[in-house]
Amino acid sequence: MNSHCKQAIKKYYISCIILGVILISLWVLYSLRTNSLIGMILLLLADLIIIKVSVVIIAKKTLLPVLYDDLNAIEFQKIVNNKHFVAPLIFRANAAVASGDYQTAINIASKQIVNSDSNLNCKYYYLSLLARIYFELRDFEKLNLLLKKYDELKALNPSKKIFNTSNSIWDFFRDFLNSDFETCKLICKNIEKTLQTKANNKNSRYAALINKFYYAVVCYSDGTIETALQIFKDIIHTAPQMHLADVSQKYVESIDTSSEMPVLEELIPQKDYQLYDDETKEKLHRHKVLSVILLIIICVSVVIVSVLNFENKQQRRHESEYNSSIAEFEKGLNNAIERSYDNANFVKYFNVVYREQHIDTFCLIERNGSLDLASIVTYDGGESLNLVLLIENIQIPYDYSVKSAVSDYKIAFYITDEQIPTSNGTKIVEFSLNNKSYWIEIKSVTPLN
Repeated sequence: MNSHCKQAIKKYYISCIILGVILISLWVLYSLRTNSLIGMILLLLADLIIIKVSVVIIAKKTLLPVLYDDLNAIEFQKIVNNKHFVAPLIFRANAAVASGDYQTAINIASKQIVNSDSNLNCKYYYLSLLARIYFELRDFEKLNLLLKKYDELKALNPSKKIFNTSNSIWDFFRDFLNSDFETCKLICKNIEKTLQTKANNKNSRYAALINKFYYAVVCYSDGTIETALQIFKDIIHTAPQMHLADVSQKYVESIDTSSEMPVLEELIPQKDYQLYDDETKEKLHRHKVLSVILLIIICVSVVIVSVLNFENKQQRRHESEYNSSIAEFEKGLNNAIERSYDNANFVKYFNVVYREQHIDTFCLIERNGSLDLASIVTYDGGESLNLVLLIENIQIPYDYSVKSAVSDYKIAFYITDEQIPTSNGTKIVEFSLNNKSYWIEIKSVTPLN
Protein backbone atom coordinates (compact mmCIF):
# COMPACT_ATOMS: atom_id res chain seq x y z
CA MET A 1 0.00 0.00 0.00
CA ASN A 2 1.63 3.24 -1.15
CA SER A 3 1.90 6.40 0.91
CA HIS A 4 -0.89 8.17 -0.98
CA CYS A 5 -3.26 5.30 -0.25
CA LYS A 6 -2.28 5.29 3.45
CA GLN A 7 -2.82 9.04 3.50
CA ALA A 8 -6.33 8.56 2.08
CA ILE A 9 -7.23 6.04 4.80
CA LYS A 10 -5.73 8.29 7.47
CA LYS A 11 -7.72 11.25 6.14
CA TYR A 12 -10.89 9.14 6.20
CA TYR A 13 -10.50 8.14 9.86
CA ILE A 14 -9.44 11.63 10.99
CA SER A 15 -12.45 13.18 9.22
CA CYS A 16 -14.79 10.66 10.87
CA ILE A 17 -13.29 11.37 14.30
CA ILE A 18 -13.59 15.14 13.83
CA LEU A 19 -17.22 14.75 12.75
CA GLY A 20 -17.94 12.60 15.81
CA VAL A 21 -16.30 15.10 18.18
CA ILE A 22 -18.26 18.01 16.68
CA LEU A 23 -21.62 16.23 16.90
CA ILE A 24 -20.97 15.00 20.44
CA SER A 25 -19.91 18.51 21.50
CA LEU A 26 -23.08 20.01 20.03
CA TRP A 27 -25.16 17.40 21.82
CA VAL A 28 -23.44 18.07 25.15
CA LEU A 29 -23.92 21.83 24.76
CA TYR A 30 -27.60 21.32 23.97
CA SER A 31 -27.99 18.94 26.90
CA LEU A 32 -26.60 21.54 29.29
CA ARG A 33 -29.11 24.13 28.09
CA THR A 34 -32.32 22.12 28.09
CA ASN A 35 -34.53 20.11 30.42
CA SER A 36 -36.17 18.21 27.55
CA LEU A 37 -35.31 14.51 27.68
CA ILE A 38 -37.20 13.95 24.42
CA GLY A 39 -35.25 16.76 22.76
CA MET A 40 -31.95 15.25 23.88
CA ILE A 41 -32.92 11.80 22.57
CA LEU A 42 -34.15 13.21 19.25
CA LEU A 43 -30.94 15.18 18.81
CA LEU A 44 -28.93 12.07 19.62
CA LEU A 45 -30.84 10.04 17.03
CA ALA A 46 -30.34 12.84 14.50
CA ASP A 47 -26.60 12.79 15.26
CA LEU A 48 -26.48 9.03 14.69
CA ILE A 49 -28.26 9.39 11.34
CA ILE A 50 -25.91 12.22 10.34
CA ILE A 51 -22.92 10.06 11.28
CA LYS A 52 -24.23 7.10 9.29
CA VAL A 53 -24.80 9.22 6.16
CA SER A 54 -21.69 11.35 6.58
CA VAL A 55 -19.36 8.36 6.97
CA VAL A 56 -20.34 7.22 3.46
CA ILE A 57 -19.91 10.75 2.09
CA ILE A 58 -16.51 11.08 3.79
CA ALA A 59 -15.47 7.72 2.34
CA LYS A 60 -16.42 8.92 -1.14
CA LYS A 61 -14.52 12.17 -0.67
CA THR A 62 -11.36 10.63 0.78
CA LEU A 63 -11.09 7.07 -0.60
CA LEU A 64 -12.69 7.12 -4.06
CA PRO A 65 -10.10 9.59 -5.42
CA VAL A 66 -7.55 6.75 -5.26
CA LEU A 67 -9.57 5.13 -8.05
CA TYR A 68 -11.17 8.13 -9.75
CA ASP A 69 -8.21 10.55 -9.65
CA ASP A 70 -5.14 8.33 -9.35
CA LEU A 71 -6.54 5.59 -11.62
CA ASN A 72 -5.07 3.00 -9.29
CA ALA A 73 -7.39 0.00 -9.08
CA ILE A 74 -4.84 -2.12 -7.23
CA GLU A 75 -4.48 0.29 -4.32
CA PHE A 76 -8.22 0.93 -4.22
CA GLN A 77 -8.82 -2.82 -3.98
CA LYS A 78 -6.45 -2.88 -0.99
CA ILE A 79 -8.50 -0.15 0.66
CA VAL A 80 -11.70 -2.12 0.07
CA ASN A 81 -10.11 -5.24 1.56
CA ASN A 82 -8.68 -3.38 4.57
CA LYS A 83 -9.55 -5.35 7.71
CA HIS A 84 -10.47 -2.18 9.61
CA PHE A 85 -12.88 -0.97 6.94
CA VAL A 86 -16.19 -2.53 5.89
CA ALA A 87 -16.50 -1.17 2.36
CA PRO A 88 -19.93 -0.20 0.99
CA LEU A 89 -21.14 -2.50 -1.80
CA ILE A 90 -20.74 0.27 -4.35
CA PHE A 91 -17.04 0.50 -3.43
CA ARG A 92 -16.60 -3.25 -3.77
CA ALA A 93 -18.37 -3.35 -7.13
CA ASN A 94 -16.27 -0.48 -8.51
CA ALA A 95 -13.07 -2.02 -7.19
CA ALA A 96 -13.99 -5.37 -8.77
CA VAL A 97 -14.70 -3.84 -12.20
CA ALA A 98 -11.62 -1.63 -12.17
CA SER A 99 -9.34 -4.53 -11.17
CA GLY A 100 -10.91 -7.05 -13.58
CA ASP A 101 -12.81 -9.16 -11.05
CA TYR A 102 -15.89 -9.09 -13.23
CA GLN A 103 -17.54 -12.09 -11.59
CA THR A 104 -17.71 -10.36 -8.20
CA ALA A 105 -18.99 -7.15 -9.78
CA ILE A 106 -21.68 -9.07 -11.71
CA ASN A 107 -22.77 -10.89 -8.57
CA ILE A 108 -23.05 -7.69 -6.51
CA ALA A 109 -24.83 -5.75 -9.25
CA SER A 110 -27.31 -8.57 -9.94
CA LYS A 111 -28.14 -8.90 -6.24
CA GLN A 112 -28.72 -5.16 -5.86
CA ILE A 113 -30.90 -4.88 -8.96
CA VAL A 114 -33.40 -7.45 -7.61
CA ASN A 115 -33.09 -6.23 -4.02
CA SER A 116 -36.47 -4.88 -2.92
CA ASP A 117 -34.72 -2.31 -0.72
CA SER A 118 -32.83 -0.82 -3.69
CA ASN A 119 -34.24 2.46 -4.96
CA LEU A 120 -34.53 3.38 -8.64
CA ASN A 121 -31.20 5.23 -8.78
CA CYS A 122 -29.45 2.23 -7.24
CA LYS A 123 -30.98 -0.19 -9.74
CA TYR A 124 -30.12 2.15 -12.62
CA TYR A 125 -26.52 2.45 -11.43
CA TYR A 126 -25.95 -1.29 -11.13
CA LEU A 127 -27.72 -1.99 -14.43
CA SER A 128 -25.35 0.50 -16.09
CA LEU A 129 -22.40 -1.17 -14.36
CA LEU A 130 -23.46 -4.57 -15.73
CA ALA A 131 -23.79 -3.09 -19.22
CA ARG A 132 -20.29 -1.66 -18.98
CA ILE A 133 -18.89 -5.04 -17.86
CA TYR A 134 -20.45 -6.96 -20.73
CA PHE A 135 -19.33 -4.28 -23.18
CA GLU A 136 -15.75 -4.65 -21.95
CA LEU A 137 -16.09 -8.44 -22.21
CA ARG A 138 -17.56 -8.05 -25.72
CA ASP A 139 -20.50 -10.18 -24.65
CA PHE A 140 -22.92 -8.21 -26.79
CA GLU A 141 -25.68 -10.79 -26.48
CA LYS A 142 -25.98 -10.17 -22.74
CA LEU A 143 -25.55 -6.44 -23.34
CA ASN A 144 -28.59 -6.58 -25.62
CA LEU A 145 -30.60 -8.31 -22.86
CA LEU A 146 -29.61 -5.58 -20.42
CA LEU A 147 -30.73 -2.97 -22.93
CA LYS A 148 -34.18 -4.56 -22.93
CA LYS A 149 -34.24 -4.48 -19.11
CA TYR A 150 -33.29 -0.82 -19.27
CA ASP A 151 -36.19 -0.14 -21.65
CA GLU A 152 -38.57 -1.94 -19.28
CA LEU A 153 -37.34 0.11 -16.33
CA LYS A 154 -37.66 3.31 -18.35
CA ALA A 155 -41.21 2.41 -19.40
CA LEU A 156 -42.16 2.05 -15.73
CA ASN A 157 -40.57 5.41 -14.84
CA PRO A 158 -40.86 7.60 -17.96
CA SER A 159 -40.69 10.92 -16.12
CA LYS A 160 -37.52 10.23 -14.15
CA LYS A 161 -34.59 12.47 -15.04
CA ILE A 162 -32.08 9.62 -15.27
CA PHE A 163 -33.98 8.25 -18.27
CA ASN A 164 -34.19 11.57 -20.08
CA THR A 165 -30.59 12.73 -20.37
CA SER A 166 -28.90 13.47 -23.66
CA ASN A 167 -25.82 11.50 -24.69
CA SER A 168 -26.84 8.66 -22.40
CA ILE A 169 -24.47 5.72 -22.24
CA TRP A 170 -27.51 3.59 -22.98
CA ASP A 171 -27.95 5.46 -26.26
CA PHE A 172 -24.32 4.63 -26.97
CA PHE A 173 -24.84 0.91 -26.29
CA ARG A 174 -28.00 0.86 -28.42
CA ASP A 175 -26.28 2.58 -31.36
CA PHE A 176 -23.25 0.34 -31.01
CA LEU A 177 -25.36 -2.82 -31.16
CA ASN A 178 -27.07 -1.33 -34.23
CA SER A 179 -23.61 -0.69 -35.75
CA ASP A 180 -24.33 3.05 -35.89
CA PHE A 181 -20.71 3.85 -35.13
CA GLU A 182 -20.77 7.47 -36.27
CA THR A 183 -23.49 8.27 -33.74
CA CYS A 184 -21.48 6.39 -31.11
CA LYS A 185 -18.45 8.57 -31.85
CA LEU A 186 -20.59 11.69 -31.63
CA ILE A 187 -21.92 10.60 -28.22
CA CYS A 188 -18.35 9.97 -26.99
CA LYS A 189 -17.22 13.40 -28.22
CA ASN A 190 -20.16 15.08 -26.50
CA ILE A 191 -19.38 13.22 -23.27
CA GLU A 192 -15.76 14.34 -23.58
CA LYS A 193 -16.84 17.97 -23.91
CA THR A 194 -19.08 17.60 -20.86
CA LEU A 195 -16.21 16.12 -18.85
CA GLN A 196 -13.89 18.93 -19.90
CA THR A 197 -16.32 21.45 -18.41
CA LYS A 198 -16.13 19.45 -15.17
CA ALA A 199 -12.36 19.28 -15.02
CA ASN A 200 -12.39 19.59 -11.23
CA ASN A 201 -14.97 16.83 -10.82
CA LYS A 202 -13.56 13.87 -8.91
CA ASN A 203 -15.03 11.43 -11.48
CA SER A 204 -13.63 13.20 -14.54
CA ARG A 205 -10.33 11.28 -15.00
CA TYR A 206 -11.92 7.89 -14.53
CA ALA A 207 -14.96 8.78 -16.63
CA ALA A 208 -12.68 10.22 -19.33
CA LEU A 209 -10.67 6.99 -19.36
CA ILE A 210 -13.82 4.88 -19.80
CA ASN A 211 -15.13 7.22 -22.51
CA LYS A 212 -11.78 7.03 -24.31
CA PHE A 213 -11.94 3.24 -24.20
CA TYR A 214 -15.48 3.27 -25.64
CA TYR A 215 -14.33 5.52 -28.48
CA ALA A 216 -11.39 3.22 -29.21
CA VAL A 217 -13.68 0.16 -29.35
CA VAL A 218 -15.95 2.01 -31.79
CA CYS A 219 -12.94 2.86 -33.96
CA TYR A 220 -11.82 -0.77 -33.79
CA SER A 221 -15.29 -1.90 -34.81
CA ASP A 222 -15.71 0.48 -37.77
CA GLY A 223 -12.24 -0.22 -39.13
CA THR A 224 -10.50 2.98 -38.02
CA ILE A 225 -7.69 0.76 -36.77
CA GLU A 226 -4.87 3.29 -36.51
CA THR A 227 -6.94 5.60 -34.33
CA ALA A 228 -8.07 2.68 -32.18
CA LEU A 229 -4.50 1.41 -31.81
CA GLN A 230 -3.24 4.84 -30.75
CA ILE A 231 -5.99 5.25 -28.13
CA PHE A 232 -5.53 1.73 -26.72
CA LYS A 233 -1.79 2.34 -26.33
CA ASP A 234 -2.50 5.68 -24.66
CA ILE A 235 -4.81 3.93 -22.16
CA ILE A 236 -2.10 1.36 -21.42
CA HIS A 237 0.40 4.15 -20.81
CA THR A 238 -1.96 6.43 -18.85
CA ALA A 239 -3.58 3.86 -16.55
CA PRO A 240 -1.33 0.81 -16.16
CA GLN A 241 -2.91 0.03 -12.75
CA MET A 242 -6.42 -0.26 -14.25
CA HIS A 243 -7.85 -3.42 -15.82
CA LEU A 244 -8.87 -1.34 -18.83
CA ALA A 245 -5.17 -1.30 -19.67
CA ASP A 246 -5.20 -5.12 -19.78
CA VAL A 247 -8.30 -5.15 -21.99
CA SER A 248 -6.71 -2.50 -24.22
CA GLN A 249 -3.63 -4.70 -24.50
CA LYS A 250 -5.81 -7.53 -25.80
CA TYR A 251 -7.17 -5.20 -28.47
CA VAL A 252 -3.63 -4.18 -29.40
CA GLU A 253 -2.65 -7.84 -29.74
CA SER A 254 -5.74 -8.47 -31.85
CA ILE A 255 -4.79 -5.60 -34.15
CA ASP A 256 -1.16 -6.73 -34.35
CA THR A 257 -2.18 -10.29 -35.27
CA SER A 258 -5.08 -9.17 -37.47
CA SER A 259 -7.37 -11.50 -35.54
CA GLU A 260 -10.95 -10.91 -34.47
CA MET A 261 -11.50 -9.99 -30.83
CA PRO A 262 -13.54 -12.77 -29.21
CA VAL A 263 -15.83 -12.65 -26.19
CA LEU A 264 -13.22 -12.33 -23.48
CA GLU A 265 -15.13 -14.31 -20.88
CA GLU A 266 -18.61 -15.83 -20.50
CA LEU A 267 -19.94 -14.78 -17.10
CA ILE A 268 -23.36 -14.99 -15.47
CA PRO A 269 -24.48 -14.18 -11.90
CA GLN A 270 -23.78 -16.93 -9.39
CA LYS A 271 -27.07 -17.85 -7.71
CA ASP A 272 -25.43 -19.01 -4.49
CA TYR A 273 -23.29 -15.88 -4.18
CA GLN A 274 -23.32 -14.22 -0.77
CA LEU A 275 -22.71 -10.49 -0.61
CA TYR A 276 -20.53 -10.96 2.47
CA ASP A 277 -18.18 -13.78 3.38
CA ASP A 278 -18.20 -15.31 6.86
CA GLU A 279 -15.43 -13.04 8.11
CA THR A 280 -17.20 -9.90 6.89
CA LYS A 281 -20.53 -11.11 8.28
CA GLU A 282 -18.86 -11.62 11.65
CA LYS A 283 -17.35 -8.15 11.41
CA LEU A 284 -20.73 -6.63 10.55
CA HIS A 285 -22.34 -8.57 13.40
CA ARG A 286 -19.73 -7.23 15.83
CA HIS A 287 -20.33 -3.72 14.54
CA LYS A 288 -24.09 -4.11 15.06
CA VAL A 289 -23.62 -5.50 18.58
CA LEU A 290 -21.20 -2.71 19.45
CA SER A 291 -23.58 -0.17 17.94
CA VAL A 292 -26.47 -1.49 20.05
CA ILE A 293 -24.31 -1.49 23.19
CA LEU A 294 -23.11 2.02 22.39
CA LEU A 295 -26.67 3.17 21.77
CA ILE A 296 -27.81 1.70 25.10
CA ILE A 297 -24.90 3.36 26.92
CA ILE A 298 -25.65 6.67 25.23
CA CYS A 299 -29.38 6.43 26.01
CA VAL A 300 -28.65 5.62 29.67
CA SER A 301 -26.19 8.51 29.72
CA VAL A 302 -28.87 10.75 28.22
CA VAL A 303 -31.29 9.82 31.00
CA ILE A 304 -28.66 10.30 33.72
CA VAL A 305 -27.48 13.62 32.28
CA SER A 306 -31.07 14.75 31.86
CA VAL A 307 -31.98 13.86 35.46
CA LEU A 308 -28.85 15.50 36.87
CA ASN A 309 -29.36 18.51 34.67
CA PHE A 310 -33.01 18.76 35.74
CA GLU A 311 -32.09 18.51 39.43
CA ASN A 312 -29.34 21.07 38.98
CA LYS A 313 -31.68 23.49 37.25
CA GLN A 314 -34.36 22.89 39.89
CA GLN A 315 -31.81 23.67 42.59
CA ARG A 316 -30.71 26.82 40.76
CA ARG A 317 -34.36 27.83 40.33
CA HIS A 318 -35.05 27.33 44.04
CA GLU A 319 -31.91 29.29 44.91
CA SER A 320 -32.98 32.05 42.54
CA GLU A 321 -36.47 32.14 44.05
CA TYR A 322 -35.00 32.13 47.56
CA ASN A 323 -32.58 34.94 46.72
CA SER A 324 -35.40 36.85 45.09
CA SER A 325 -37.58 36.45 48.19
CA ILE A 326 -34.66 37.52 50.40
CA ALA A 327 -34.10 40.59 48.25
CA GLU A 328 -37.81 41.42 48.40
CA PHE A 329 -37.83 40.91 52.19
CA GLU A 330 -34.79 43.16 52.68
CA LYS A 331 -36.34 45.80 50.45
CA GLY A 332 -39.45 45.78 52.65
CA LEU A 333 -37.25 45.86 55.75
CA ASN A 334 -35.38 48.92 54.52
CA ASN A 335 -38.69 50.65 53.81
CA ALA A 336 -39.85 49.86 57.35
CA ILE A 337 -36.59 51.26 58.80
CA GLU A 338 -36.97 54.44 56.74
CA ARG A 339 -40.47 54.91 58.10
CA SER A 340 -39.31 54.46 61.72
CA TYR A 341 -35.91 56.22 61.64
CA ASP A 342 -34.45 59.27 60.00
CA ASN A 343 -31.01 57.82 59.37
CA ALA A 344 -30.55 54.12 60.07
CA ASN A 345 -29.59 50.77 58.45
CA PHE A 346 -30.24 47.18 59.37
CA VAL A 347 -27.12 45.31 60.45
CA LYS A 348 -28.45 41.80 60.80
CA TYR A 349 -31.77 40.02 61.05
CA PHE A 350 -32.27 36.50 62.36
CA ASN A 351 -35.00 34.11 63.39
CA VAL A 352 -35.69 32.93 66.91
CA VAL A 353 -36.94 29.33 67.01
CA TYR A 354 -38.27 27.27 69.90
CA ARG A 355 -38.73 23.52 69.41
CA GLU A 356 -38.79 23.98 65.62
CA GLN A 357 -41.48 26.65 65.95
CA HIS A 358 -40.86 30.17 64.67
CA ILE A 359 -41.16 32.61 67.58
CA ASP A 360 -39.93 35.93 66.21
CA THR A 361 -37.62 37.64 63.73
CA PHE A 362 -35.21 40.10 65.34
CA CYS A 363 -33.48 42.92 63.51
CA LEU A 364 -30.34 44.77 64.65
CA ILE A 365 -30.44 48.40 63.52
CA GLU A 366 -27.52 50.82 63.53
CA ARG A 367 -28.60 54.42 64.20
CA ASN A 368 -26.20 57.33 64.76
CA GLY A 369 -23.52 55.02 66.15
CA SER A 370 -25.88 53.15 68.49
CA LEU A 371 -27.37 49.68 68.10
CA ASP A 372 -31.09 48.92 68.53
CA LEU A 373 -33.01 45.65 68.53
CA ALA A 374 -36.45 45.48 66.92
CA SER A 375 -38.99 42.78 66.13
CA ILE A 376 -40.06 42.51 62.48
CA VAL A 377 -43.83 42.41 62.18
CA THR A 378 -45.69 41.51 58.99
CA TYR A 379 -49.19 42.60 58.00
CA ASP A 380 -51.37 42.81 54.87
CA GLY A 381 -51.03 39.07 54.51
CA GLY A 382 -47.26 39.28 54.73
CA GLU A 383 -46.97 41.89 51.96
CA SER A 384 -45.78 44.71 54.26
CA LEU A 385 -43.29 44.91 57.12
CA ASN A 386 -43.11 47.02 60.24
CA LEU A 387 -40.78 47.31 63.21
CA VAL A 388 -41.50 47.10 66.95
CA LEU A 389 -38.60 48.49 68.96
CA LEU A 390 -37.52 46.08 71.72
CA ILE A 391 -34.19 47.48 72.98
CA GLU A 392 -32.73 50.91 72.31
CA ASN A 393 -29.00 51.65 72.50
CA ILE A 394 -27.76 48.11 73.22
CA GLN A 395 -24.82 47.85 75.59
CA ILE A 396 -22.02 45.41 74.78
CA PRO A 397 -21.33 43.07 76.52
CA TYR A 398 -24.66 42.58 78.27
CA ASP A 399 -27.42 40.08 79.12
CA TYR A 400 -30.90 40.95 77.86
CA SER A 401 -34.36 39.49 78.19
CA VAL A 402 -37.22 40.70 75.99
CA LYS A 403 -40.78 39.70 75.24
CA SER A 404 -41.56 38.83 71.66
CA ALA A 405 -43.72 41.37 69.88
CA VAL A 406 -45.54 38.69 67.89
CA SER A 407 -45.84 35.76 70.31
CA ASP A 408 -46.14 34.97 74.03
CA TYR A 409 -42.51 34.10 74.58
CA LYS A 410 -39.64 35.66 76.48
CA ILE A 411 -36.23 35.50 74.82
CA ALA A 412 -33.03 35.78 76.86
CA PHE A 413 -29.76 36.44 75.05
CA TYR A 414 -26.23 37.58 75.67
CA ILE A 415 -24.38 39.99 73.35
CA THR A 416 -20.60 40.34 73.39
CA ASP A 417 -17.59 41.33 71.32
CA GLU A 418 -15.76 38.14 72.25
CA GLN A 419 -16.32 35.01 70.19
CA ILE A 420 -18.65 32.51 71.83
CA PRO A 421 -17.81 28.82 71.38
CA THR A 422 -20.58 26.83 69.74
CA SER A 423 -22.28 24.18 71.86
CA ASN A 424 -25.07 21.73 71.12
CA GLY A 425 -28.52 23.31 71.18
CA THR A 426 -27.18 26.88 71.40
CA LYS A 427 -27.92 29.38 68.64
CA ILE A 428 -25.05 31.77 67.99
CA VAL A 429 -25.52 34.80 65.72
CA GLU A 430 -22.47 36.63 64.44
CA PHE A 431 -22.58 40.13 62.93
CA SER A 432 -20.23 42.99 62.07
CA LEU A 433 -20.51 46.64 62.95
CA ASN A 434 -17.95 49.31 62.13
CA ASN A 435 -15.50 46.62 60.96
CA LYS A 436 -15.72 44.78 64.26
CA SER A 437 -17.28 41.37 64.95
CA TYR A 438 -19.90 40.69 67.62
CA TRP A 439 -21.76 37.61 68.81
CA ILE A 440 -25.21 36.97 70.22
CA GLU A 441 -26.04 33.81 72.13
CA ILE A 442 -29.71 32.90 72.50
CA LYS A 443 -29.72 31.50 76.02
CA SER A 444 -33.38 30.65 76.46
CA VAL A 445 -36.82 30.92 74.89
CA THR A 446 -39.53 30.66 77.53
CA PRO A 447 -43.32 30.44 77.01
CA LEU A 448 -45.20 33.02 79.06
CA ASN A 449 -48.35 30.90 79.33
